[in-house]
Amino acid sequence: FVISSLFCREYFIGYEIYFKNGSPLDWRYFVSPAMVYSKKRKKLFCKIKISKKYSSREFFTRKKEEILECLFRREGYFYSFEKIENSFFSSIGILKAPFVKVEVEFKKNYVFMWEVE
Repeated sequence: FVISSLFCREYFIGYEIYFKNGSPLDWRYFVSPAMVYSKKRKKLFCKIKISKKYSSREFFTRKKEEILECLFRREGYFYSFEKIENSFFSSIGILKAPFVKVEVEFKKNYVFMWEVE
């Protein structure tokens, strides 16, 4: 993923994992700086404990598992496509955590992620 804005505070984050016949095939973790800062109301999305100071890029890379836990706590979807051909069954599935816009705030030993409504 690419984080191009040095002073960005708001990001869009999302995740998808692809399955073929029940086995994981590929995954995609999306992090994108928001182009426009939002002045809308915000609610706490996630609070992640950190032991050292991170840049935004480092934070999104090293704390991916904790961020994904927060994403799937919010909501997740599973899309499934099945096919039977010549007595053979095959399936493709996509587990998706939809994009959410968050504001990231670093404070002492925590990173607060606020969902922008």
